[in-house]
Amino acid sequence: MRVMRNETANTAAFTLNGNRFVLDLSTGAVVSLRRPGSPEFIASPCGLVDLAYPVHLDYDLLRLSPNGKYNKKTPVIRAKNGGVEIRYEMLSENIEMPFLAETEGGVEVKILLTPDPDGVSVEMRCTVTNHSDTAVRQILFPNLEGLAAVSGEENARFTTTLFHMNPYAEQDSNERSRERFYGENRTVSGQFFSPAGLFPANGADRAMGGRWLDYGSLNAGLSLYRQAWGWGPENKYWMGSNDTYWVKLNHDDRTVRIASMQYLDLKKGETYDSGVYVLTPHLGGWVNGIGAYKAFVKKNQKRVVPVPRCMKEWMGFRTVWMGSGYPKDPEDAAWTYYDMPRLADDIAEHGLSAMNLWGWSNSDYFPYTKDTLYPEYGGIETFKKNVKVCREKGVDVYPLVSFVQIWYKQATERGLPVNATWAETIKAIPVFRAPYMKRWSSFNMGDLNQDWWKDAVNESLRFCRDELGMPSIAWDQYILCGGNDALHELINNYRLETYKKYPEAHFSGESTFFMESDIDNCDTQWTWLWWNEGMTDYRPYLYVVETERPNINVDSSPLFAKYIFMDNAMMNAYPSKPGLMNGSALIGDYPVFGETLKRLAALRKAYLPYFTDGDNIGDCPLFKEPKGVRAGFYRLNGTMLGFAVLDEKTKSAGLSLDPGAYLDGNAFKVEVLNEKNEKIAEKEIGKRGFLRVSGNPVDLFVLRITPVEK
Repeated sequence: MRVMRNETANTAAFTLNGNRFVLDLSTGAVVSLRRPGSPEFIASPCGLVDLAYPVHLDYDLLRLSPNGKYNKKTPVIRAKNGGVEIRYEMLSENIEMPFLAETEGGVEVKILLTPDPDGVSVEMRCTVTNHSDTAVRQILFPNLEGLAAVSGEENARFTTTLFHMNPYAEQDSNERSRERFYGENRTVSGQFFSPAGLFPANGADRAMGGRWLDYGSLNAGLSLYRQAWGWGPENKYWMGSNDTYWVKLNHDDRTVRIASMQYLDLKKGETYDSGVYVLTPHLGGWVNGIGAYKAFVKKNQKRVVPVPRCMKEWMGFRTVWMGSGYPKDPEDAAWTYYDMPRLADDIAEHGLSAMNLWGWSNSDYFPYTKDTLYPEYGGIETFKKNVKVCREKGVDVYPLVSFVQIWYKQATERGLPVNATWAETIKAIPVFRAPYMKRWSSFNMGDLNQDWWKDAVNESLRFCRDELGMPSIAWDQYILCGGNDALHELINNYRLETYKKYPEAHFSGESTFFMESDIDNCDTQWTWLWWNEGMTDYRPYLYVVETERPNINVDSSPLFAKYIFMDNAMMNAYPSKPGLMNGSALIGDYPVFGETLKRLAALRKAYLPYFTDGDNIGDCPLFKEPKGVRAGFYRLNGTMLGFAVLDEKTKSAGLSLDPGAYLDGNAFKVEVLNEKNEKIAEKEIGKRGFLRVSGNPVDLFVLRITPVEK
């Protein structure tokens, strides 16, 4: 490794795994980053690290960074350990201030950049040692500032495993966006995202799913992930959710800043070690930068049973919300056990595979017994009989079980304090969590590593499996206790035990903040997720994880059903009657929605190998942002299958295709088919080409792309 110094230009340059870095000799900030064929990723000096260093009340704003203006000391830039070390004896300050004894000695920082074994990426590690009497209270590392819009501002993307967004659009400053209080206005404060699971933690704007992100465009970008797994590393009670990322648009130089943010209290003599972050500069879309993270996830997954094949094959399931748990009221139940065969017919007719039951059991009984089944709904024998009838119709039946709460009657009998209410019924005011209602108030389990609780859970699960004929389970609130794997181990033991009898039994959980545990236990999820237009994009998650398909719920929107289908998320249809609970209607009550599901089911059957075994590469095979249409692609055996859906206001839209970047060949045949899988057009394009799809708003098109032999 050689560091090439240019005293005239005041720069130091070096190359790691094909990535050429240029640093400012005076500050150590990155002023250029490219790889062969890429655009410039850095538009303004990138300081890589930034620290909060508040001294007294008047200096709460004091920060230290390579780009600090005061008390500068030139960093040492040298080759080390096959890479390059940037060492700051004392990091520079952003505020000029008089000498204060508390800051004597300053803060030392070392940043080490080394080639990753994958031959493409760069490993980044930072240590911060405090030699002063003033505590360091916050560390931003990696602090990727000055990032360029490599394909123009309108094509910029910040991508996580669950969504992508354009910081220039979301944080644009205009006469409307400036109306809000500046402290909570994203045009001023930026946005915060938490990489832990499917729900945002610690006040973040959105959840990222995993500890990976990408910034760039469909033409090039920078992928970044942290080599950390499970509990910690900074806080042993969290699993990634404390690794908050900050994304901020600089309105002056029109660059973007992305920083991993840690709060701490680093006192004199203490050292913080960031661990390893992996940066992957790449050409093309996110799929070309996520490979290192995908390998890291696979290395750390520890499943005890394989994913049942049915979980890969299903288009989806439907939720049946039987009632709100007040069976003495004859108007409370939307369905009873007698309705299960009719529901199964409706499910099978519309191409779905299973019935997930909510509100089916009496909370007064824990562990479950024969008395858990409501006599008002038909009792245990009717329930067992109709579970079998549904299975004969090709529809799996499995329950939602709720054990993380000990409900009111059980809690009071066990002497546990009731500290939360979860009442949810249209006859309450308010409908959700009416504080005066008791039946569905509960004691929230704070420690799941208790023998009495684990014994009751195991007895209940075995009752569902062995007595009721339901070996598959949906778990309400997959919530791990901080630093404790008791729930993870309990579910693993149940799955191992059940796998011997029922290898196709599946497990789903209401995922919360623990993605790195979820993917070991869960085959799919039951989570309160629905389509957020312009935000939802689980394709990176599905590409990386492979063992778990997040669910997305849909009531009766044909457009959202098509989006869920094309992305290969697990569809949960829960159509509702106006003014009633989710899942209170038949799918057939909404004919347009129902016919849409039938067509989608037929398409899934026709192209099933792409969904079960292909690479879900999202819209990366486009080289321009599409307008008026959403597209996604799968790659399998040297071919691609794509789907394109027009939005609700568009009849014709163009797609800028880049098949040559993902398939071998110089020319490609593109066949366009409609929702009935009927060919409506065919075109030959080169490595890059343009395709127009035309029809009615919300139409879906199938795109079959194969190399042309010449």
